[in-house]
Amino acid sequence: MRIVIFCLFIIISTAGLSQLEVRGTVVDSATQQPVSYVNVWLKGTSKGTLTNDLGNFKLDVDSTLGDSIEFSLIGYKPQRFSIHHVPKLRPFYIELVAKSFDLKTAIVTPLSAQEYVRRAIIYMEDNYDTKGNFGRYYYREVIKENNSFNRFSEAVLDLYQPPLNSKPNDTAIIRLKGGHVLDNREYIQFMRDYVKKKVDKKNKKRERKGEETKEFTDATQYISFSNPYIFVDSNFTSKTPSFLDSTHFDKYTYQFEYGYESNGRQMLCISFNQEKKIHETYYSGLIYMVDSSYAIEGIDYGWNEKGKKKLIPAYAKAALWAYRLQVDEPDFQAKMRFREDNGKWNMDHFFIYLQGRLTKKFFFDDNETSLFNINQSFVFIEPIDKIDEDLPLLNRKKTVHGQIKDSNPNINWKKYRKLEPENLKQE
Repeated sequence: MRIVIFCLFIIISTAGLSQLEVRGTVVDSATQQPVSYVNVWLKGTSKGTLTNDLGNFKLDVDSTLGDSIEFSLIGYKPQRFSIHHVPKLRPFYIELVAKSFDLKTAIVTPLSAQEYVRRAIIYMEDNYDTKGNFGRYYYREVIKENNSFNRFSEAVLDLYQPPLNSKPNDTAIIRLKGGHVLDNREYIQFMRDYVKKKVDKKNKKRERKGEETKEFTDATQYISFSNPYIFVDSNFTSKTPSFLDSTHFDKYTYQFEYGYESNGRQMLCISFNQEKKIHETYYSGLIYMVDSSYAIEGIDYGWNEKGKKKLIPAYAKAALWAYRLQVDEPDFQAKMRFREDNGKWNMDHFFIYLQGRLTKKFFFDDNETSLFNINQSFVFIEPIDKIDEDLPLLNRKKTVHGQIKDSNPNINWKKYRKLEPENLKQE
């Protein structure tokens, strides 16, 4: 499969020819569908961005710092073009072509796919920064109900990642540097009338007792989502997922899918599929690994078909039935990527997509249903020496939008934002 970069337009800033703003859209050449999370950066610098959910990107470049812009996506040969040609360009295409190699000639030792994964675990402390570190990250959360924008939240977060095999009380710490929330005027519509009736009923009781009433805002108290701690807790250098745990190898099948070249390295793509239940839902996905060092550069994973069917246990279905709630069309996809710094790999970005249709069944009224989509992003910005303890501490047990709504909105988003907002209406 090929990827095509379709540049919509290029703007020369008023600061002169050395300052350029490059915009474009990445689409799949076969389907013409947008491709998200393609790396776009000014070669030789740390200045870069990622394409968003619609495949769009925007990058401010300074020709005095670098002479070319590079595009890359795991499994494809990187492509670049000279920024000295940017002022002359019209809408153009850049193709990223997957570079495969013959697995029979590339693998010179008789190792199975499972053995490669086992060695990735053994060499983890050699390949990854497991001594604990500090970093600044960009967080974004987009919620849609029936494909309509509902809420957009973004924040700049400072993270302390504890060492591997740390003490039980030595946990990750996330502090909030700043953020803001854009809400749709009507908020979540699902169960809105149902929840409002309950709030009104409670307010009447409060009035009779002379207590202060509570204003009804939306129904999100019945629909909870996770916060940025999920990315830290799911980082396999902190908590090993079952498909990277050798004690669970008998529950999975592993096999080679293809080989490719990335940044001069020979890479392997290994698939995994969970066939027997462990303590979590059934997973399947892909592992992208450096052939020579066994370092894992990326992982894509989600629920397999068996996992979707067994997602909700019988006891949970009974509890949902008691509330007349039903969950359909569940889907979960995650993408984890690592970057190499001085021979050690660290988390670069992590994306989660979650979908589900919620249906509320009523006895005497029509059923109410909504399809929810949530996209969460956690993207590395820059390393930091320490965390400012004056910054507010992010609570892992509360939804993130409630914690950042009144935080510092005057962040320099042009500096920190890694994914541009799309199709958002600021009411």
